[in-house]
Amino acid sequence: MELDKTEITIRERSTLELLDLSLVVIKRHAWPLTGAALIVGGPMMLTNVIVTAWMVNADSLSTMMDRTDTKAGAHWRHSWHLLMLWCLEFPLASLPITIYLGGQTFFEQLSLRKLIRRLQPLSLRSVYVLGLVRLGLAGLVAEAFVRTTVTFDPLMELLIMSLIIFGLAMAIRAFSPFAPEILGLEACPLKSTDGKNVTYWRRANWLHQAMVAEHIARFVACAVAAVCIGLMILSMEVFVLGVTLGRWQWSTLFDHLLFPLTLWATGIFVAVFRFLAYLDTRIRLEGWEVELQLRAEAQRMENAIAPPISEPVQEVAV
Repeated sequence: MELDKTEITIRERSTLELLDLSLVVIKRHAWPLTGAALIVGGPMMLTNVIVTAWMVNADSLSTMMDRTDTKAGAHWRHSWHLLMLWCLEFPLASLPITIYLGGQTFFEQLSLRKLIRRLQPLSLRSVYVLGLVRLGLAGLVAEAFVRTTVTFDPLMELLIMSLIIFGLAMAIRAFSPFAPEILGLEACPLKSTDGKNVTYWRRANWLHQAMVAEHIARFVACAVAAVCIGLMILSMEVFVLGVTLGRWQWSTLFDHLLFPLTLWATGIFVAVFRFLAYLDTRIRLEGWEVELQLRAEAQRMENAIAPPISEPVQEVAV
C-alpha cells in the first residue's frame, strides 16, 4: 500500500464539491457499495418492514376510523414510521460502507469475506455507541409500544417518534457526525487500559469540536440533496409502474418493497458524503495529506535500506 497514492485526491473541498464527488464515487463503485450496504442494512430493512407491516393490513384500518381517507392515512402512517426507523438506524447500518470506502481509498480491494472479518471485532463497540448511546435502536424499541388495537392518535405518535426520539438522536449526532468513521476506520477503543491509547470519546471530541458549525451546515445540505434524490427515485418507480402496469397510485408494493429500498439506496449517498466530509475534516484539522506523504516517504526509505533477504542455501548430495 502506497500511502501517497489514493483513488480520491486528498485535498480540501467545498460542500458542493463533496456533494458532486459523492455521486462520482457511487457511480464508480455502485455494486460494491450496494453489497456493503446489505450486510447490515438488509436485515435491518427486513426487520423494519416486518414490524410495521400491520399498519397497512386490512385489519388495522379500524384504528383509522376518525380519518377521512383511512387507506391513505394508513399509508402515510406506515411510511412515516419507516422513515423514522431508517433515520435512526442508518449510521449503524452504514458501517460496512465506511470500511469499504476506507480500503478503496488506498486501492485495497475488500471482498465480502474480508469486510465481514473487519466488522467482527468492531461489532460490540459499534452496537453500544451507534445503537444505544446514539439511539440507533431506539426506534425498534418504540415500535413495540405501538398498540395494534388502539385508535390511531397522530399527535401522540408524532410526539414520541419525531420530537422526542428522533429529535434527541439528531441533536446528539449533529455535533458528532463521524462516529462510524472513528469506530470503523480508526478503530478507537472505548476505554484505554494503559492510558496511552486514544479512546473513541477523546477522538470524537477532538475531531468535532473545532468545526461544529461547518458540520451542521454540510449535513443540512446533504439532507436536502438526499431528499431530492429520494423523491427522484420514487418518481421514477411510480413512472415505471404506471407505464408498465397502469398503476399510478401508491400501493402495497411501495409500502413493503419500493419505499424501503428507496430509503436505503438514498442512505448510500449519505454514507459516501459523510465519509468524504470526514476526510476533508482531517485534512483541515490535521494536515492529513502532508502526513500521508511523510509516512509514504518513510516507508520507501525503510524499504530502500532494509537488507536483502538471502535465499536459503540448498545442500547438494555428493
